[in-house]
Amino acid sequence: MTPEAQLPWSEISLRCEPRFVAPLLEAVSVNEATLRLKKFATWVAGVGARGIHVVMTPVLARFLAQPGQPNLQELERLVELTRSGQFDAENEVQRDLEYGRFQVEYRRFTSSRPSDEDPYQLFTELDRLPLGPECQWEPGESDLLSVKRVAHEAVGFARFLHEFRANTFRPIVVIGNDKGQLLGGGYGRLWVVEPLEERLETEFEIRYDRVTSHGTMKLNVPSPFPKDFIKRLCAEMPHLVIVDGAGASRVEGVVRFSRVPRGYANWFAVFNELRGQGDSDAAVSELLPYDHLAELRKWHEYTIVREEISRWTTPGPGYTSVLWAPEHGVSALMGEVVVPWRSPLSEDSPQIVYANPIIYRSDVDTGGREVKPAGDDQPDCIRHTSPYHLDSLDKRLRAQSFVDGTPRLTTWGETNDNPEGPAGCLNPVHTVFGFGDHGFERRAVGPSLSRCVENLQGLIKAEIDALMHDEGAGL
Repeated sequence: MTPEAQLPWSEISLRCEPRFVAPLLEAVSVNEATLRLKKFATWVAGVGARGIHVVMTPVLARFLAQPGQPNLQELERLVELTRSGQFDAENEVQRDLEYGRFQVEYRRFTSSRPSDEDPYQLFTELDRLPLGPECQWEPGESDLLSVKRVAHEAVGFARFLHEFRANTFRPIVVIGNDKGQLLGGGYGRLWVVEPLEERLETEFEIRYDRVTSHGTMKLNVPSPFPKDFIKRLCAEMPHLVIVDGAGASRVEGVVRFSRVPRGYANWFAVFNELRGQGDSDAAVSELLPYDHLAELRKWHEYTIVREEISRWTTPGPGYTSVLWAPEHGVSALMGEVVVPWRSPLSEDSPQIVYANPIIYRSDVDTGGREVKPAGDDQPDCIRHTSPYHLDSLDKRLRAQSFVDGTPRLTTWGETNDNPEGPAGCLNPVHTVFGFGDHGFERRAVGPSLSRCVENLQGLIKAEIDALMHDEGAGL
């Protein structure tokens, strides 16, 4: 049995990696080590009550191994110096008193990306902060040209909305989907609806509900709407226009939609069935294939959501699902589900319009995607850009460090730190782990995704204004 294993850890009441106490056991007996660790554990609990998280490290074990009784007041003094902005990273004891704080942040960072690195070794190698001047971000030429493309596509979508408005008496709710996942707030929200919001809000209701696409499969059933809105769907049955974008299809004649519309369509299959009081044949969502619906109704999420919303869903007619895109195909791919193309109906029955405003035309290489040549009827911003380019803004930001040199540990965003945030999470930004005046620090460097989005949205709005002015339109 190793010396570490001989220690009565339950009696000591100290969370600790046993290997870290080896320096102490090399200097004193197991009994003496037990006494010293108990005193240290009591001190740790005391500072912990003040919000200071201290854990054992090899350096702190050597401190406890000094001849005579360990001077815990010295540890207290070092903690106070750190909290007052007088941290000295060259003092190994003062540095290791910060390892607990590092552990908490490092675990958050690695929770979704396991690492084989030794966290303590990494901690001892962290950079000294600040790291020097930050690199500046400006939109590149491809971004600026894509701004013109997105504005052109948004104006086309606005025209569709006003044509739709002219042919119905029902209220129309426009939902710019907010995917709410790592590094993005949803194409429909950021690059289509928000830039148009001021032009739409007098005639349309604008919402930003959330269905994710990443990490989902064809049978997932989300819960995108709150109780009050579900009740309103039953009472008023407004038209819904759900907006999102997607990369180009790889199949000829098939317009690609993201997994987001498939998620909404699965939810409305539940809603329609409840409205039809369980008559699945009468309440079928007309877009989803029969085989998909048959499988979907057996899936546990369908059952769970059905039970959840049945309290607020009253009997009545269901919704008809249709599709809109600047150029439609024979069929559409909603995530993994192929559906026949169905354009918006001219009648006034309640409809869900799944809208993808992207024009899949370009004269640049799109890597084997089904993108048609731009043709003479398209402007330069369509000819010389790739569809869906702005959706990768986060990836391009992530690839940059925005500081001189290569930091020992830097991260970009985190999943669901702030799921209600404007960009879908912790306002994704580069952060650097290191040592500053207050000990272990995690500092933001470079632009946040929200700042870059705000910059580009301002440019998109200006382009939309210019297009509307040139055409003399009143959208």
